[in-house]
Amino acid sequence: MGSLRGSTHTSITTQAKAFHQKQRAFTDLEQEHLVDARSAPSTDRSLGTIRYRFRDGSSPRHARPSASQPSATLVSEMDAVVWTAIGLLAATSLGTLFYLGSRIDGLGSRIDGLGSRIDGLSARMDSRFDHMDERFDALAAHLDAHLDRHAS
Repeated sequence: MGSLRGSTHTSITTQAKAFHQKQRAFTDLEQEHLVDARSAPSTDRSLGTIRYRFRDGSSPRHARPSASQPSATLVSEMDAVVWTAIGLLAATSLGTLFYLGSRIDGLGSRIDGLGSRIDGLSARMDSRFDHMDERFDALAAHLDAHLDRHAS
């Protein structure tokens, strides 16, 4: 029983070591990809597939597309950024539209007020012109009477 337990323990320990090595290799792969992406990239790209190489120069069995990596969330983050920008632009545009609409309504009411003022001035000017017409008619009658007196 002791030897069976020891071999099982050795088997589990070997599996755990293999798992940790694979995990370390994948972490190294991610680190190398991040370093390569920031500096001059040494990855070989063809139609969206990145061919990875470990630090020791060996390559993994299967090349993965860049979007299918477990830590690849750049696309969803960019979608969120784009939709946020669209939302902000729409809100700004609608706010500007309503603000300018209220400003235009205010100017319209001011113009209506000026229209009534102009109508009042027009009535006042008409009364003044009528008064001047009466004075000219009186002067014309006075001039005609004066000319008739001296002409005869």
